[in-house]
Amino acid sequence: LASQGYTGFVVGIDDALALRTYEVCTELGVSFIAESTPFLDENGNDYWTSVVQDQYNNGAETVKWLAENYKTYWGDIDTSKLGLLVLDFSSVSGIHEREPGCKDQFESYFPEAMDNYMVGDLVSIEGGFSAQGGNTLTGTMLATHPEVEHWFVVGLVDDWALGATRAVESMGMEDTVLVSSVQADAFLGEMENGYTGDVYV
Repeated sequence: LASQGYTGFVVGIDDALALRTYEVCTELGVSFIAESTPFLDENGNDYWTSVVQDQYNNGAETVKWLAENYKTYWGDIDTSKLGLLVLDFSSVSGIHEREPGCKDQFESYFPEAMDNYMVGDLVSIEGGFSAQGGNTLTGTMLATHPEVEHWFVVGLVDDWALGATRAVESMGMEDTVLVSSVQADAFLGEMENGYTGDVYV
């Protein structure tokens, strides 16, 4: 991109690529800033300009919304049989830092359901950082846990939530699963394209 004339970059990096991204951008003499995942050394100190979100509360607020609104969709349920599946990508710390907020918030609302708290790490699936990854992992997790009667699914990136929604629809579980996401671009796209379901909320 720099060879095509671009002179500035906002880079979304994973932890393994951070140092090399910094080196290349410095060598090229371009302006650059990290977004979401910061440039951090082995001691956790910033070595270049980065803008980060409050990742913990990104996760916590998403689960809080589900906890405070699920009755609108389901009425009263046995919350001991409620599950939470968090779709994560552990190699990107700026995303992974959202997961503890999900866990803590779920435990604060539903301590009786903590045996049903699950993390689906999309790094374990080839091409996992995609809507298809969210679809595949959600389908697998829901199918292998029939003891869970109702599910919250949180995509720590919105594309994964979109994939999860398609999995829920293909499994005929629309009445027992609510999907939400950190980020809303995919959700807004669904609304603009006439989505009327009660899964991706």
